[in-house]
Amino acid sequence: MLFEALIVYASLTMAFAAPFYNYTRCANHYNSTQLQAMEARYTQDLSAAEASGSFQRLAPPSTASARSSLGAIRCRTVHVVWHIIYESETVEGGYMSDKAVQDSIDALNEHYGETDFWFVLDRTTRTKNKTWFNKVNVRSPLQDDMKKQLHVGDARTLNVYTVNFPTAGFLGYAPYPQFYAQAPWDDGVVIKHSSVPGGAAVSFNQGKTLTHEVGHWLGLLHVFNEDGKCVDWDFVSDTPVQSTWTEGCPTSKDSCDGLPGEDSIHNFMDYSTDACLTEFTPGQIARMYTQSNLYRKFSWELCRPFDWPILTRVPTITRPIVTAIATAVIPVIPVIPGHGLGPAPVE
Repeated sequence: MLFEALIVYASLTMAFAAPFYNYTRCANHYNSTQLQAMEARYTQDLSAAEASGSFQRLAPPSTASARSSLGAIRCRTVHVVWHIIYESETVEGGYMSDKAVQDSIDALNEHYGETDFWFVLDRTTRTKNKTWFNKVNVRSPLQDDMKKQLHVGDARTLNVYTVNFPTAGFLGYAPYPQFYAQAPWDDGVVIKHSSVPGGAAVSFNQGKTLTHEVGHWLGLLHVFNEDGKCVDWDFVSDTPVQSTWTEGCPTSKDSCDGLPGEDSIHNFMDYSTDACLTEFTPGQIARMYTQSNLYRKFSWELCRPFDWPILTRVPTITRPIVTAIATAVIPVIPVIPGHGLGPAPVE
């Protein structure tokens, strides 16, 4: 069946010429026929869920509905299980410290800061397996074996696997949420270990490969047309039509001259270098909300409204000093965008 075949979410199309920086951001590639079938299924699933009453449309943005009685922020909490695959206990061999993993989670939360998603690390596993580390690839038997042995949780759990890949310059891939029911064990993001913050993948080491792949995991498509045509590809109205992926970080790019808007070179779902990627559009955020409400059903939980690790780095106060202040002190509470201040489900 066509939908069953679509779970093979990357094919020989991943063998395209490597971009300028010798890295290929992602192996999630489809032709237009596959893409239309995927979107038709999504539309069908959404209509069926609405008809059955099992799906709730989002309410308008409301600060009050996103806060608890304690004043904490509520988020769509994504619980993460991080699987480190390594061949030796060195950075080059794929081994990651707890700090390196947490830095990746912190970067993910920063990149999704304009959304209501909040990523929380539940636990980390470490598996020494030289074969998996070097030879796992998209839709390979080794990939299936690795995921079947290590995958945990349900559709709400983000499983992240770090490996090396046999293809030089290859950075990652991820399944789309509508495929979960067909193969729950396959529902996980696989990235190159050196693409994490501070890694050895030059120009691609700010953790934005993970951000890109999680975008797929939440239902986003690439902003560029993978058939090289000036035709809409991602079903999002506020991303301009774009016929090619972006290499490097140009000051501007317009691959579909004559159509509204320039290419989305700063969008996380393009292929620009990490320093160039800074944003999701409101339309993309809305699509992630709808897709995740339909297929993943994250729970709303209390989360931290600002960068809590900043507080943990404050030095210990060993000699407090009492100081009298003559003038009144007016506290200022900054509002941090995102993380619960967006749409909440109808209750």
